[in-house]
Amino acid sequence: MVWEIHPSQIGRVKILVRRLCSCFDRGNCILLDDGEPHKCVQLISCSGVYCNYFKNAVLPTDKELYRQIRNYNKNEKCKMYSADVFIAAGFPLTWVSGQKEEFRQYLL
Repeated sequence: MVWEIHPSQIGRVKILVRRLCSCFDRGNCILLDDGEPHKCVQLISCSGVYCNYFKNAVLPTDKELYRQIRNYNKNEKCKMYSADVFIAAGFPLTWVSGQKEEFRQYLL
């Protein structure tokens, strides 16, 4: 899963990669090395955390940034913008405890 980052956090993420990532070697990623150099995915990213090693090993070292990114993505997933409501008319409904009254209040 990709964690989105706010544009204001990109600079701090890139500083962490350069200073603390043990897979970072002069702009390239050692983990992706298959005989040819590959650019560090996290350095060229401007919208999210794409490297699992960075997310699990490097990012938690900056507790504040880690908390901000984690909470930002947690809140984004939980937002509900709209919902379709279907009401079954003509079918008997079985109500559990106070649901009937709650539903009546919802309709009014």
